[in-house]
Amino acid sequence: MTDEKHGHPKFYEIIEDLKDLHSRKNHDYAAGGDPLGNFKRRSDLYSRYPGLDLKEPAVVALIDAMKQLDAAFWLLSNKHESKVEGIAERLKDVAVYSVLAMILLEEQKKDENQAETEEQIYLLKSVDKFHYQGVCKACSTGLSYAHFHSAAEGKELWFVQCSHCGLRTHLATKEEAERSWREDDALWHGDSKA
Repeated sequence: MTDEKHGHPKFYEIIEDLKDLHSRKNHDYAAGGDPLGNFKRRSDLYSRYPGLDLKEPAVVALIDAMKQLDAAFWLLSNKHESKVEGIAERLKDVAVYSVLAMILLEEQKKDENQAETEEQIYLLKSVDKFHYQGVCKACSTGLSYAHFHSAAEGKELWFVQCSHCGLRTHLATKEEAERSWREDDALWHGDSKA
């Protein structure tokens, strides 16, 4: 067997560096235990949350935070010094990832609200109105029905709206919209026009 190597010489230099980096990092993440223990511990933890959506940026940020937290726990439990990042640095990373997750969740909520508003505006533009026998509690005039078909959800959504003052219920099933109007419940939108 020969020691002759083929390929680019820099490749072997990089491999040597990676071997050293792997050894130092593995010391911090798994020394004294299973060399792949950090992956297995976190995998076991994440499996307890089957509803996690890995496409959500906030979830990714929290996974990154958990990686650092797991390393800090491992260093503390084995009482050895870090060769890459110490416990304090890892906890700072956890704090940063946590704040980033909070920002990402806030942005996600804004995006969801914007999408819902845009969908309602789109639906409002394609309203088919039907007369509904009833009296508006706000202005005591007649009411109109508005019927929507939401292609996104594949179901019919309705609301009851006063043709005079614009008071209306939230989007709901036909029965829920009728009940909301009759019972003066929390589905009312207030006196805004559709």
